[in-house]
Amino acid sequence: MADSESSRTLPAFSNRNLLSKVAHFLKSNLATSVLCASSSVVPMRREGPAYALWWEWYSAHHEVSRLGRIQARLETKLLSMTDSPRVELLIAGRENPVAVRTEQEVDRWLAGESLAAARVSAKAQLIARRNAWEAADAEVGFSAAKRAEAQAMAHDEDVASRLWRSQADSTIGVIGKMHALLTIGQPSPDTDEFPWPQLRLILADLMTIDGTGGRRR
Repeated sequence: MADSESSRTLPAFSNRNLLSKVAHFLKSNLATSVLCASSSVVPMRREGPAYALWWEWYSAHHEVSRLGRIQARLETKLLSMTDSPRVELLIAGRENPVAVRTEQEVDRWLAGESLAAARVSAKAQLIARRNAWEAADAEVGFSAAKRAEAQAMAHDEDVASRLWRSQADSTIGVIGKMHALLTIGQPSPDTDEFPWPQLRLILADLMTIDGTGGRRR
């Protein structure tokens, strides 16, 4: 192993299990009654506002993941039922077809009197595919799931923003903020780009300083 700060590891952690262990540690500090309650219930304990906001963010972030899986599953089902609401146009001088989704795009790519019939045909195909897509979508619920995911993502971002601005009154509050930062920010658990390895080491140090994280495996 290279003799550098970024290559240092702690026995209790690896890059891939660090965040899950930190989340488990943070959740273990919550009362059982809080963990069993709605995600809208935010603990307010001696650890301060940063810790409370971490729990709100953690719940919101997991809701985004849950809705994202639902949305992806429904999209796959929808695509198995009908074609995507677009039409591919063959354009003179272009090697590959052009995908269009609106009548305005059809007009732009098939401009001129000589292409009038082609425009009419393309628009009819587009309308037919859109109608079929909307009917299948109403049955499957993909668009509704996509809107729910977008709303959850907006809430996730709002809570994260409030978390960054909150004051950490304890080590556990700092651990929560670092956990959220690494979860959201680093490209992958094993990235060696600065400053992510260094931040992982700092987070592991904070867990050890807290007095319990370093002993958890």
